Amino acid sequence: MNKTQILKIGAAIVAGAVLFVTASARVARAEDGKALYDKNCKSCHGESGKGDGPAAKALKPPPDPFAKGAKSMSEADIVEAIKGLKKHPPFGGKLNEEQLKAVAQYVKQLAGK
Repeated sequence: MNKTQILKIGAAIVAGAVLFVTASARVARAEDGKALYDKNCKSCHGESGKGDGPAAKALKPPPDPFAKGAKSMSEADIVEAIKGLKKHPPFGGKLNEEQLKAVAQYVKQLAGK
């Protein structure tokens, strides 16, 4: 093997490692988001984001069923909705930016189901 081949193999290994670490971070963030969603959102929005949680019946207006609508939203749009800028209770002060992003990632997963 010559130096060029060795460099190409090394570059491919590094690129693969970067992709793996990036993918792992996204999965971990969405997993964290599930725990945050279960604690802060599920009682109103429901297990699958359909607005059918046990507390939903007492709310006027009822929570939006975001399960399908979140498919077309960006992570930033979902974060802004959670912060209260789009007809949502103001949970933005309760969760930090990384937690909001984690919940947004989980909501995107719900939307994909």
